[in-house]
Amino acid sequence: FGYSITEGPGRTDPRSWPLVMAAHLGNAHAVVNLGVSARTMMRTGDYPYWNEPQWQQALTSSPDMANIQLGTNDAKTFQWNEEQYINDFTDMILTLQKLPSHPKVWLSIPPPNYIDNVFKMNQTVINQVLPPLIYALSQKYDCGLINIFDGMGSAMLTHSDWFVDGCHPTTPAGYAIHGEVAFSMIHWALYA
Repeated sequence: FGYSITEGPGRTDPRSWPLVMAAHLGNAHAVVNLGVSARTMMRTGDYPYWNEPQWQQALTSSPDMANIQLGTNDAKTFQWNEEQYINDFTDMILTLQKLPSHPKVWLSIPPPNYIDNVFKMNQTVINQVLPPLIYALSQKYDCGLINIFDGMGSAMLTHSDWFVDGCHPTTPAGYAIHGEVAFSMIHWALYA
């Protein structure tokens, strides 16, 4: 679950990255896209994911795995608070890990931001702060890691053609790459 990049052109649209990943996984796993546009990890953000019915759906769905990709909207210049982000991210991880189904929690490092201040997002936070921060959380709480950031251009910013506005992947090419990167990392971890 996550924000607009996760929701993509629509939660049930096969071009959204979770459903691209699902197509690669085949029948091995049922994938549900619970992305909601503009949502934040921080409860103090302008549109917290915590308040959405999709969060409640995640909690009641008995998942085997759960993937969190939130942070790009948190990085808006008027609301970024690193301590708050870490605290709320930690709470979300622990809440998911304590579900009766004991899902494997995966953390996604969001894609790079190619244009500073697009949608009021701080490029430095997205490209320099979030990758090591999310990596550290994955290590601390024994989560899987899906490094979309490196898979879609990293700090080198080499694939702006995969992004329609500097932030959102293009349809279908950018979302396809996103889904393929996620699939390869999950598949490697599950079947290596």
